[in-house]
Amino acid sequence: MAKHWLFLFLLLATVSLHAQQVDSVVVSKEQQQQLEGQIQPGAMIADTAKLTEEVPEDQRQFEQSIGIDGLVIDESITKVGRDFYELFYNGWEPPEKASDYTIYIEEQPGRGRITAVEVRINEDVIFEGNLQPRYDYLEGLAEYVQGRCYRFLYNYEQIKQTMGSEDQKGSGIF
Repeated sequence: MAKHWLFLFLLLATVSLHAQQVDSVVVSKEQQQQLEGQIQPGAMIADTAKLTEEVPEDQRQFEQSIGIDGLVIDESITKVGRDFYELFYNGWEPPEKASDYTIYIEEQPGRGRITAVEVRINEDVIFEGNLQPRYDYLEGLAEYVQGRCYRFLYNYEQIKQTMGSEDQKGSGIF
């Protein structure tokens, strides 16, 4: 029995030694010099600089903003909340250059047939109110909330542009 274990141990040791030898590649000095002669110093840097020059500015900005913008997330519970979400979503059109925002429509059940709704853009509460199960009321409320969200995002973009102007940028030295 001991002979079998010794045989298995020697077999495994031999296989692992062969595996190490197969993974390594031996390159002679002449081959190494030929390979180094084919690679020019700074070639990769020049190639990447050429690639970034060829990319249009709007595509470069698009690639920089990797996140998903303009989501409208439904966190409703009841049919009335779902109807409000659908009315809001179907009529929603964001401002032209709005970016980096997510709209949350969250519903909290209340007493009776009335539920509370909260509409947030990112972390800012835009609207808090009660929903009633009347469809005409929901249509008017959805249009009102769309207007408030539109104005908020429009003002937010204006502030971002103002803060990004040369007048607002500084060197950090007082």
